[in-house]
Amino acid sequence: MDGVLQDRQRHPGRDGPGPGLMLPPEVPHRTIGQFCDHVCMYVRFRPDHDAITEELTGHLEDHKDVLLEGDPDMPLLEAEYRAVASMGDAEELGRWLDSIHSPVLGWFQIWFFRAVVLVGVLALLLLLPQAERAAQQLAARPPELEISENSRVIAALHPEGAWSWQDYTFSIPQAVETQDWDGRSVKALLKIAHPNPWRKEPDLLGSIWAEDDLGNRYDSMDTVNELLSGDGYPAWRGDCWGSTAARFLFATYCEIEVRKVDPAAAKLTLHLDRYGEDVLWLTIPLEGGGGNG
Repeated sequence: MDGVLQDRQRHPGRDGPGPGLMLPPEVPHRTIGQFCDHVCMYVRFRPDHDAITEELTGHLEDHKDVLLEGDPDMPLLEAEYRAVASMGDAEELGRWLDSIHSPVLGWFQIWFFRAVVLVGVLALLLLLPQAERAAQQLAARPPELEISENSRVIAALHPEGAWSWQDYTFSIPQAVETQDWDGRSVKALLKIAHPNPWRKEPDLLGSIWAEDDLGNRYDSMDTVNELLSGDGYPAWRGDCWGSTAARFLFATYCEIEVRKVDPAAAKLTLHLDRYGEDVLWLTIPLEGGGGNG
């Protein structure tokens, strides 16, 4: 037997009673499990005990396998005892492990992880309805123009092109020409697209006005309201009104109606005045214009 072994003690071998094993009396731990338990007694942060035991067990099992490879006739228990003895003093190892497994840092990591999980769950609960709403909006189709029962559609119009201003892009995906009780009207679906899903459309409906190719001006709602609050509004003048039809993540749709359009007009152009600057220029070609009505 190895020269390190001194006072001989007899223990049963792996196959039951038989040749005894020579054990060093200075090693108080006979098995890997006992040694790991003794080491963990000095580690104050208990949640790490399982990880420490797993790591120590792996090292000791590897050492035992090496011993058995070198001496295939060595009993399993003796190989395990020798592996444990090679690890040295359990108390010294345990106190060193305690110094690197700080309870303060350990509990901080645990509660920090729990706080992150809690915040994540709360955020998910708060954002889930918004995500569902966003998914519905992405799957929704653009709105259709609403035509009143008192209006007769004369023609479907096909305006082309788009106009950009700041981060917004204006276009007219749908427009119709109607005959109403007060004359010729043009109804258009104005699309205002923007790349930011949280950004709303600019407050512009009250400022949009129109002009036809004959030079007639169709005042905006703001202008009409100013005239109505003053000396009255001439009945023969046309106007331009708007209302929000639908809001989506990346676009807002507005219904624009230009009323009392000159029967001889061949095209109509929408304008938007922002602080004295004309920032919108979308033209709608009309059908049936160019005559005297």
